[in-house]
Amino acid sequence: MLNKKELTLNIIIIFLLFFSYYSTLIVGLSWDEVFHYINGKVRFEYLKTFGKFKNYYYSNNIYYPGLYDTITYFVGYIIRIINNNFFENYFIEIKHTINFIFGSLSILGLYKLVKVFFNKKTAYLSCIFTLLNPFFFGHLGINPKDIIVFFSYVWFIYFFLKYLNNNENKILNILFTSFFIGFGCGTRISFLAIVVPIIIIGLIFLIKNKKKLQNYIPNLIRDIIIALLIITLLITITWPHLIEGGYQVFLETIYKSLKWSMGPSYGLINGDFYEIKNTPSSYFIKFLTYRMPFYSLFLITLCYLIILFDKKSINEIYGKKFNIKFKILNLIILYPLFISIIFKVNIYDNIRLFLFIIPFFGIVSSISFLYLIKKFKINIFSKIQIFFLVFLFLIFAIRFFAITPYHYAYVNYMFPKLINANNKFEFDYWAISFKEIVNDLDKVFKKEEIKKIKFSFCGGDPKALNFQLNKDFGVNKIYRPENADYIIMTNRASFKIGNKKTCFTKYPGKNILEVSRQKLIFSVLRKLD
Repeated sequence: MLNKKELTLNIIIIFLLFFSYYSTLIVGLSWDEVFHYINGKVRFEYLKTFGKFKNYYYSNNIYYPGLYDTITYFVGYIIRIINNNFFENYFIEIKHTINFIFGSLSILGLYKLVKVFFNKKTAYLSCIFTLLNPFFFGHLGINPKDIIVFFSYVWFIYFFLKYLNNNENKILNILFTSFFIGFGCGTRISFLAIVVPIIIIGLIFLIKNKKKLQNYIPNLIRDIIIALLIITLLITITWPHLIEGGYQVFLETIYKSLKWSMGPSYGLINGDFYEIKNTPSSYFIKFLTYRMPFYSLFLITLCYLIILFDKKSINEIYGKKFNIKFKILNLIILYPLFISIIFKVNIYDNIRLFLFIIPFFGIVSSISFLYLIKKFKINIFSKIQIFFLVFLFLIFAIRFFAITPYHYAYVNYMFPKLINANNKFEFDYWAISFKEIVNDLDKVFKKEEIKKIKFSFCGGDPKALNFQLNKDFGVNKIYRPENADYIIMTNRASFKIGNKKTCFTKYPGKNILEVSRQKLIFSVLRKLD
């Protein structure tokens, strides 16, 4: 039975999940969703025909294993068989619901992992702080890959820990561990880079703690073979390019994962353009400073100060093994960031590619929050910190709800440089606000006129925009800007090297419609000059 505190915490988590789902249902297709739908379709056809289907090349999909895309397409395929009209009318909602289910399961995985690793209170709070991070919250239902990476990551760590610590159910735990490694790699092959260090450290720990190692070696070899077979199967089963192209495709994909060249040429951080292929090493610091909620930054900073100056109190809350656990937590957070800096990984779309780190920041925040609660009654300084934290959270909460449903566009604009933030960041970089623009077209045009208008786009996927225009008004063609009357666009940075412009500055004209929240403009319909 749940006590009152646990019941309250559960209600908060459920509320945040339902609110996220509501936001998920009212936004449009994100930039990559059409690509991933078609990618899933061609992989499914390949499987359905037992390899006879050869037309599986689509855009740059050679570098995507395609497992999750195939699963989501298959779910839609079944729904279409049952009720085709329902599928056609609610295509976006169906796709987002599937993403949301996996995102919610990742929150469950986070709870179970933190509960085992620390305690139940920290587990509840970690889930809440993760959901209260606008970037994670905003991606929960619209992201067909980065949320799935975290889903695979958190469940992999959970079952791998069980495998390391439990002499019973070894086979079952290695099966689950292998499955989630394979699921992550089958979604994005760079998943290998974030799990390999954890596997190596875990195996070293396992070997060092076995008294009769010679007796255990055969079991370890057995488990490794099982793992390799499952992982290989999950990676290859929906990746026909690899099956038929061989290891060259695998090696090329690894390289492309580090030096991805298919995205934009430039990014934008606080008004400063940077080349994606030369992402500055200070990028993460700048992003966290300008975009991470202040209350979260406060708790994260406080946690590290506590570790430095009051480790005794932390050990009283978490026990003597806290130190080693916190080091592991820091490894999980910092290792991917160091790798990205060392290998000069191309970074775009804000922190989307590193979304799997956000929940671990939530764990850090939970540790310092529990510390403050414990010290509240006995320490005046802790009382002041709590009241300051409440103040920061209220500022955040107002903005968080005010920008619904575009939470991933959250920005801290208390800095002087952020008074006019619209040309300083790519807020709606996945163009999910295009749906709202399209829905409002009949407010400024007669419905019979809309079909005759030549629409263009910038900063979004033309297929996603075309889908919405066709669904609402029967418009089935998107024109190039030079041939168009109006342009629908977000403020995304240029895809062309040498052209340091955003869509808003590249195509001048008069704004007819705007999607905005809190003076932040996400997308516009502009009459071209």
